[in-house]
Amino acid sequence: MTDPFFPITIGNLHASNRIIRSATNDHLGNTDGTVSDAQIDMYDALASNCVGTIITGHISVDPDPANRADIAQLCIGDDRFIDGLSRIPRKNRQYGALSVAQISHAGPRGLNPIDFNELFTGDMERITQWFIDAAVRAQKAGFDAVQIHAAHWYLLASI
Repeated sequence: MTDPFFPITIGNLHASNRIIRSATNDHLGNTDGTVSDAQIDMYDALASNCVGTIITGHISVDPDPANRADIAQLCIGDDRFIDGLSRIPRKNRQYGALSVAQISHAGPRGLNPIDFNELFTGDMERITQWFIDAAVRAQKAGFDAVQIHAAHWYLLASI
């Protein structure tokens, strides 16, 4: 068995070890969808304690923060969120940890539920573009990778 504290390289990503913090909703975001100081403190605790790769909780791709899964969920649906989100990879990088942004759409589990069966082709194309734009914003914010959330009956799991 490989030592979990041994570095690993996957593609062009180099993790200092094999310890990964899986995505969990921390319920610490600001109510406007921005990163809070409490979240930065949490990432500081994770990265400073040798977590080599840290995956955020799911971040909403919908530009309207009112369509998040809950009032404390982060948003990446508009360029105005990039600067705040960049605080996460900057903090993790201080300790050599990789940062992965998990992106999602709440769909039927959102504050304003959206039923996939009621979406038209144009709606689906718009949501697809939101995911693409969110991935680009994550890169601009300094994240090393993106993970797409497609579980727990959020939009992509409700298809």
